[in-house]
Amino acid sequence: MTNLRKIIVVDSSFLDSLYNIDALKYLASVFSEVRIPEQVEREFLSVKNTDRDKRLEYLLFNYERFLWLKKCNTYNNDDILILSSEPGMDQGEVEVIAQTKKLGLEVVDPAGLISGIDEKRGREIAGKHSIPVMGVLKVLAIMHFQGFLKYFDSVTTLRKHRKRFSESIQGNRS
Repeated sequence: MTNLRKIIVVDSSFLDSLYNIDALKYLASVFSEVRIPEQVEREFLSVKNTDRDKRLEYLLFNYERFLWLKKCNTYNNDDILILSSEPGMDQGEVEVIAQTKKLGLEVVDPAGLISGIDEKRGREIAGKHSIPVMGVLKVLAIMHFQGFLKYFDSVTTLRKHRKRFSESIQGNRS
């Protein structure tokens, strides 16, 4: 699968997974643009992460290195308020959905917009707003078939970093 002028707006768990397996650099094989909302960046760099300085260096290096990786700070405040009132939504997911909606009004082909969200609740809310969602496992599978990484090795590494995926979504080696 080649990138078909698709833009993805990613949440912090999606970004964190790519960071943990150093796969951010391969996203251009799947998407023409990758957007990181301000709140997602804050969550990714939060004090709960003991490697915060390394994460900051990683982000700055990649923003400078890849023109297709962009900060994203465009949203409708009303969407933020509505989405924030949804139970179980964190601010990163709220911003991803709100910014994907706003970008849909600004780009030529809104069908090419995707929210990169892994959490079940965030995916449900995106669906309520007719926003297509792609999880990190699907992106890893695409990268695997393109020859950039080994899917099951990547999932194993993510599990070591305390990422949890449903067995039905993850698949099995057999």
